[in-house]
Amino acid sequence: MSEMKTPNALTLAALHRANIERRAEWCPDQVPDLSFRGNELAGETGEACNVIKKLERERQGWRGSRASLSDLAEELADVVICADLCAVTAGIDLAAAVVAKFNATSEKQGLATKLGVEEDAVAQLTRERDAAIKVQEMCATSGGFYARRAENAEARAQTAEAGVARLTEALRSLDEMIFHDPQVIESAGFFRDFIARRLGPVQVENQRRQADAE
Repeated sequence: MSEMKTPNALTLAALHRANIERRAEWCPDQVPDLSFRGNELAGETGEACNVIKKLERERQGWRGSRASLSDLAEELADVVICADLCAVTAGIDLAAAVVAKFNATSEKQGLATKLGVEEDAVAQLTRERDAAIKVQEMCATSGGFYARRAENAEARAQTAEAGVARLTEALRSLDEMIFHDPQVIESAGFFRDFIARRLGPVQVENQRRQADAE
């Protein structure tokens, strides 16, 4: 079996695919039916409720066994996994069902908060990484705009103006991007500082050349 790559932000679609793959590995001879999955879900829900009971017992200072939030996290994770296994067995797209139900409740209660169509986190990270590379390439070539010397004042002014526009666009792109990869964030910060240090002198030079042209 291939290893499932888990993105930073897990999606229900990724869990669904992993559950299908692990089910084939775990139960190769007989696929569990919906009644088994339903009882499995009820059992895990009961275990989560039992942990909540113990947490409340501790909050009230009553005698008895204790549990921790990490225990609750594990049990709630089991509940989510088992709920999706029920969906797998019944042939239900749980991600789509959650979006539809969440939005229907918001509509019914007159609330503005809604879920959008779930996006694969890996694809999102790939697009952001590609955007970061594009910005880096833009930064690497931007120096030529303000370093180039034209033969006359008008051409020099146009060259400087283009340099300002491109550097400003690079800054805007960096400011608007949200990077989830720490390495991308570090690179983006470096290139933003690189551009910012050069944009000021370019703007001054551009103003001087425009004055010369007039």
